[in-house]
Amino acid sequence: MKFKNVLWILAGALFVGCSESDSESDDDSDGLFEDGFIVINEGNMSGGTLSYVDDAYNVTTNDLYGSLNGGDGLGAFVQSVFDEDDRIYIVSNGSNVITVVDEEDFTLIDKIDTNLAVPRYGVVHGNRLYVTNQDSFLTTTDDYVAVFDATTYTHITNIALNTAAERIIEEDGKIIVSNGAFGVGTGITIIDPATNTITAQISTPLAPNTIEEENGILYVLCSNFDAASQLVKIDLATNAITETIAFPETLINCANLTLEDGSFYFTKDSKVYRFPLTATAVTDTPLFTSEAQVLYGFAVEDDQIFVADAKDYQSAGAVFVYSAIGTLEHTLAVGLIPNGFFFVD
Repeated sequence: MKFKNVLWILAGALFVGCSESDSESDDDSDGLFEDGFIVINEGNMSGGTLSYVDDAYNVTTNDLYGSLNGGDGLGAFVQSVFDEDDRIYIVSNGSNVITVVDEEDFTLIDKIDTNLAVPRYGVVHGNRLYVTNQDSFLTTTDDYVAVFDATTYTHITNIALNTAAERIIEEDGKIIVSNGAFGVGTGITIIDPATNTITAQISTPLAPNTIEEENGILYVLCSNFDAASQLVKIDLATNAITETIAFPETLINCANLTLEDGSFYFTKDSKVYRFPLTATAVTDTPLFTSEAQVLYGFAVEDDQIFVADAKDYQSAGAVFVYSAIGTLEHTLAVGLIPNGFFFVD
């Protein structure tokens, strides 16, 4: 992904001074946005924002989108960001809108604001955009996946799940949806994008919190507020559960499953855990305990660990960047309620 012109636009609009990058490009500054990352600030009903952090770990702006689009807002409760080809999609579930921007300069392309009801996460497959929708928080029977044309953004269909709709990924021609949120629900739904129909629903012992795929295996972190968490492995060739790792009784309500460099990571409260993918058991010994008051977002990228701190949900949040062994390297001031990260690649 390339943001080749954004630095100069920000410099003119925000009078922000930035250091030069060593990346190969037409000018010395082109690589700066390629090497940085975005912090998703969920915000509140008044709106959420995106913070941009450059490769020198300077927060160049806490309103990346607004600063490049005449002060336009992203809407209430920015939930997630995903991309495909030259477009980035920003999902705001409090306003039922997806903002589509150009990856080169982050300027607005279009907004999808129909057939959405509390959208959560999205993915692009072929020329189709798939977005999970929770609709009413009082029931999971009205959740669905909305399907849009990824070029015109016209609505194509809704796929009713009759269960919770939360995380969504695409692997090996399958659309995979986790059927759990906030400790409620169980299972994984497999959708065939050729027909937009459900081909399998796989039961899990607890609510799936986060899902990741590697080498044809779907890793599902299952948790709720009452029982010890579990890691479930599903063979996507057969849709069968091949292994379940029970966590110690002390590890209740674990979250933020992430796979990176042969290891799986997860969090519990402010603690960060790491185990090899080959592990058949986990312990209650964390890799480290973060500085976060409320660990609300988490990622691992390029041998660094990123933690987003929502603090008291009313003050500006913070991001802590750690080495692979948990040494604190950077502390950053970001926007209200940071809940995740989007890496420029």
